[in-house]
Amino acid sequence: MIIVPDNSSSSPAAERTAIQPARSSPPALNNLPGVALAGGIATVAFLLRYIHGMAAFSPMILAIVIGMAFHNIVGTPSLARPGIAFSLRRLLRAAIVLLGFQLTATQIASVGPRGLFIVAIRTQTVSTSIHLSNS
Repeated sequence: MIIVPDNSSSSPAAERTAIQPARSSPPALNNLPGVALAGGIATVAFLLRYIHGMAAFSPMILAIVIGMAFHNIVGTPSLARPGIAFSLRRLLRAAIVLLGFQLTATQIASVGPRGLFIVAIRTQTVSTSIHLSNS
């Protein structure tokens, strides 16, 4: 996009200045710090399951609770906000669908590539249905 100021008071021969917008990094790189933070929280949640009495909780539920506590106590770093928003919109929805199916990553990996493809198609179908119903 080029912005050219309107110089109606100047002569037509006046030189016009073009202002180019600053280039931003690709969206995937903008999301990386927040996705890494969400991944770190998920790893901590997964490891917490090995503590006696915590095995009853899903790692996703633990990650949500840890993320809420982190946000309220420490705050979300501004660098991580785009990735956290991406994680909330895309990754959390997929995790909730899988939780609804009562599937874990280990169970999905055990069914192999064909089963993974079926789960991916089913997850995308449910996610699209949710998105269309909210529109």
